[in-house]
Amino acid sequence: MITTGVTKEGRAMFPLMPFKHYGHMDTTDITSIIAYLRTLPSRASVVPDSKPDFPVSLLINLMAQKATPITRPDTSDKRAYGQYLVNASGCIECHTPDKRGEIIVAEAFSG
Repeated sequence: MITTGVTKEGRAMFPLMPFKHYGHMDTTDITSIIAYLRTLPSRASVVPDSKPDFPVSLLINLMAQKATPITRPDTSDKRAYGQYLVNASGCIECHTPDKRGEIIVAEAFSG
């Protein structure tokens, strides 16, 4: 789910979850994130069903993707490991201009 944007039931998640970035993380790191989350105490809550209106409902279903894990760089290579962490964290989403929701790659991390 956190790497593909699709729940166990096959429903697409709203893209606020940075699954497109998590899907490019090393499998060991994803497993570690899940292991940590499972140590947190559960909390009783009622989560209402999400029923987005058209056309958002259609767009959400088009955003799911297959996970394509990569091998984590050696942590002694500070530049490569830093780049891996920045990309996995989705920093580009908030720190890069976009045009109609698409990141302008040529202006990465410029704002």
